[in-house]
Amino acid sequence: MTIPSFAEPDPSDFGAVSAEVGAKEILKNRNPTAAIGSLFYRIVVAIRTDLMSLSSSISALPAAPTLTAVKTSEYAAGYREIVQANATGGAFSIHLPTAVGKTADDFVTVKKSSASTNTITIDQALGQTIDGAASYAMADAWQSATFIPDGTNWLAFPTAS
Repeated sequence: MTIPSFAEPDPSDFGAVSAEVGAKEILKNRNPTAAIGSLFYRIVVAIRTDLMSLSSSISALPAAPTLTAVKTSEYAAGYREIVQANATGGAFSIHLPTAVGKTADDFVTVKKSSASTNTITIDQALGQTIDGAASYAMADAWQSATFIPDGTNWLAFPTAS
């Protein structure tokens, strides 16, 4: 049995992809192999177009957050970072980047990863605030909070420990 081949249809011939179009071509041309091939080609082109559209949508998604190595001294956090901070050796600060022009996708989470009662101070770029204050203190063991920019300043969302 030989599998019939078909030529790529003329691009000006592309219409709606449907069984009705394929059936009309079969009846009109009395060449079922060419009509089915043409219909198959249109379906493949439609699927390829949809996949390319989906691919571009997926690439527009924000990057996954980054879990940092454990920090034991002053650190400048980046957007979409989960910062592990261990204050066993003493208090220190985590500096947030600017909140100006940023959205909730640009969050920073800080997790105090020790039972120490030494304070980790979260501060922000000059002139900005965290919940209206110049800084945010984490003194409790295992405390954590997510900091979300509102386009101008930072909002703190503490989590229960």
